[in-house]
Amino acid sequence: MIEFTELQGPHSGENLAAAVEACLLELDLVPKLLSITGDNAGNNETMVSDLHRRLLARIGLQGKRETELRFQGLDSYIRCLGHILNLIVKDILRRYQS
Repeated sequence: MIEFTELQGPHSGENLAAAVEACLLELDLVPKLLSITGDNAGNNETMVSDLHRRLLARIGLQGKRETELRFQGLDSYIRCLGHILNLIVKDILRRYQS
């Protein structure tokens, strides 16, 4: 965890990407970003894709090669195993409580 920030507006993938990009730029972490771990919410997939597009555009504007970006969008998105297991267990418990 590197930062907590309050989002202005909806928690859309685009707004999340803008917040993550601002944090990465502030801390000079863009070239060090390897992956992002999150739950299975659709806005997280949108955020990862949008962030990748933004970072590629930024690299292009700075005249750097695309290969200098380790982060590869959806290919670098890791779904949180703990969250997935929690959803599975909740579903199993719900079935046996009925």
